[in-house]
Amino acid sequence: MTALGKDVSWIEPAIDALDDPSRMDAAIAALESARQSNAVAPNTLFLFYVLLGLADHAFAIADPRWRTAVSRTCGCSFRRRRRCADVRFIELAGRMGLVGYWERHGWPGLVAQKA
Repeated sequence: MTALGKDVSWIEPAIDALDDPSRMDAAIAALESARQSNAVAPNTLFLFYVLLGLADHAFAIADPRWRTAVSRTCGCSFRRRRRCADVRFIELAGRMGLVGYWERHGWPGLVAQKA
């Protein structure tokens, strides 16, 4: 299955796993295949990893240039408390300039302040 010349077969397994966690292995395999074949944009892949609760996968590909996407993704993810408390999130947010912003204007309620 393709759209705009890209394989989109990864979408259905990823969506299915959002509804049914028992399908997570199929989603991870589909997303990894899509990543390796460049069938999915890295920021979209990051979003799916976050929404599926795959913090290790998400942080492995996170790019500081995605400041808006990372900030919004953390805010919309229903499992966000655990992920935003992860020290890797604070490090990534720091590289994006978000920590400096939060220090000046106040920290979001669900993000743990740096010690």
